[in-house]
Order: sequence, then structure tokens, then C-alpha cells
Amino acid sequence: MIAGTPPVTFVRARNGDRLPVRTWLPPARARRAVVALHGLVTHAGWFAQLGAQLAPRGVALIAPDRRGNGYARELGGAGDAELLIDDVGAVVQLARELADDVTLLSWCGSANFAVPAAATVPVQRLVLASPGLVPRDEMAARFRASEPVDGHLPIHFEPATDFTDDPAVQAMIRADALYLRRIPVEVRATWRALNPRARAALATLPVPVQCVLARVDRMIDVPATCALLAEIPVRWAEGGHGLVVEPAGARAVAEVLAA
Repeated sequence: MIAGTPPVTFVRARNGDRLPVRTWLPPARARRAVVALHGLVTHAGWFAQLGAQLAPRGVALIAPDRRGNGYARELGGAGDAELLIDDVGAVVQLARELADDVTLLSWCGSANFAVPAAATVPVQRLVLASPGLVPRDEMAARFRASEPVDGHLPIHFEPATDFTDDPAVQAMIRADALYLRRIPVEVRATWRALNPRARAALATLPVPVQCVLARVDRMIDVPATCALLAEIPVRWAEGGHGLVVEPAGARAVAEVLAA
């Protein structure tokens, strides 16, 4: 269990499944709610530092575990793109019970389905943190080359060292028994199919988009990401790809979300 992580509650998905969520609440009614989507191998508990920073500012944070990850590891549909997008809608509906103003936050690879979701779900804005829309060539090649074993792929990176240079954050990652050490093979095909759809949708989203990028990122191609984002405002954060779990990165993301 990551320090500062609240107990799991559940929201009913549109197909009837119970999606596990973590919720960080301010002391009074929230002026804004943020639905936070984690990365490829992580889970909702990684937003603990961000949730702790947002709650005193009157912002609620609601973070679901995606199908196949965290406490949703046994849920089916990890490779069903439309179901993943529907799940975002179900959690946004919960967030709208907490505040009228709802922001969708995507970190890392979840941008591949968060961007299409933002075209249809009722949110006021989309914030992309280190979006995994343009991976570094080395990471993309490893992802393509991974060979399945028993229907799963070994992860193609080392989160502790590829996400951060902060020793305390590295220790937290290494101690986390809940992040995925292997990926269901159908997830690779689904995310690769979603990527061009998300990149194309960026230009036509009906809501404003902001981005937070780390100055040192070993997972994504930062120059190519900036070119893709074009006119989208970018806030720069110190640290690495794991900026939502690093002190400086989490502060930068919290400032954008609470503004």
C-alpha cells in the first residue's frame, strides 16, 4: 500500500462491472473534481501525492484502477477500447456528483484512450501529464518486440529507473507489489490501435487542453510530443516521466489542476 492512499470504493461501470476507485476529498464541498487516469503498468494509488496536494485547495481527485491493473486486475475487457472509454464516462459521472466542474487528467499511456474519451464525456478540460502519445523510438521498439508468454508480455521498461532519478520515489516504486510486471497481450494491440485515433482527435476536441511535461523524460519523445501538441499550452516540470509521484512534478500538475 502506497502511503496516503485512501481505501478502495467502487463505481458501477456501464456494463455492470464494479470499478475500484480511490478518492481524495477536500474538507468542504469540492469546487472542482479531477478524474485521474494512470499509466500502462501503474494504478490509482500512484496519485496519492497529487490527491494530498489538491484536497486542501478544494479539489477532489477520483482515480480508477483501469481494467487489468491494480485492484481491477481480475476484471475482463482490458483490451476493449470502447469499454475503457465507457469506464471513463462512468467515473466522470461519479465526479459530477462531487462538483459541477470536472477535469480529466491523463498520465502516461492513458492518453491513448483519455483523448478520445474527452471528445464525448462531459468534462470542462483535459490535462495531459507526460502523455504517452509519442514514445521514444527505443521504447516503441521494445514494446513491439516483446514476446508473449502465457498470454502476457513482460514490461519493456523498468519503472523505478526509467520514471525517476529520485531515490525516495525509486524505493516507493520498488516496494509497490501492485504495479504490473507483465501486460495482457491484447492490451498491446488495443493501445497501438488507439494511438493514431488519439493523435488525430487532439485537433478537434470540444474542450481546452493543457499539458505538463517533464524536462527529463526517458519514456516519451519530448520534442515530437511538443510538435504534436502544437498550440496546446505546456507547463514544464522538474523531474522525470513519473512526475505525478515526484514532489516537484506533482506540485506542477497540482498547480495546473487547481488554477
